[in-house]
This record gives sequence, C-alpha cells and structure tokens, in this order.
Amino acid sequence: MTLTYERMRRNISNHFKEKWDGITPAIYPNKEKDVGNAEEFVRLNILPSGGRQVAVGGRNFRREGIVVVQIFVLQGTGQGTLGALEEKATRIFEEARLPGIKIYEVGADYAGPDGRGYFQSNIKARFRFDV
Repeated sequence: MTLTYERMRRNISNHFKEKWDGITPAIYPNKEKDVGNAEEFVRLNILPSGGRQVAVGGRNFRREGIVVVQIFVLQGTGQGTLGALEEKATRIFEEARLPGIKIYEVGADYAGPDGRGYFQSNIKARFRFDV
C-alpha cells in the first residue's frame, strides 16, 4: 500500500493519540480544541518538509518531514512536570513502529515562555516515507 500525505498524517496522529490519551488535553492538526484552563496541554503538528527521487530510472520518491509536539505547562511550576511530559512524548516517537514510516532524530527543544502564562518545550521527530 502506497503511503500518501493524508495516510501518513493519519498514522502518525493515531499513534500519538493512542499513546497520549489520558495524559493531558491534546490539540490535533486542523481540529479546533479548547483546552480551557488546563495546567498543561500539548499540540501535535505534522509538517511535511520536502521530497526527492531515490531510485534511478524509477518513480520512487522519498518524502520527509518533522513531527512537533508542543508541550505547555503553567509558568512557574518548575521542571518536574515539564520533564515528565517531555520524556513521555519523546518515548512515543522513539518507540514508534509505523508501517512504511521511519522516525528518527527525536529530541527536546525549549521554546520558553509563550506570552500567555505557559512555558513551552517542543519535542521534534524527523520522519520519512517512500512512495
């Protein structure tokens, strides 16, 4: 089965949702969600970033991108909760076994205060798939 952008997004979103469900509220791509007054929440972003031909004389292409899990915790609450959420999100992608999708280079990147009372950290994971 050939992967498409739509199928790739669905597979990655479903994997994250299955593993994250019940940890904190989550916002998923192109779905409106109000997290209310949540003390912590996440936002999943799936960002295709390019592609190239990988077979000479064939029509095989590799598509690439980045998954970003934005983690938000109330400012001033310390590193404990933030660190635990970073670890959970990182493990979800480090341990992912998605058919046809290779996930690699998973890690955290602090963004700092978001200007709305939350401290933000981003978990980034590169991905690629062939079509």
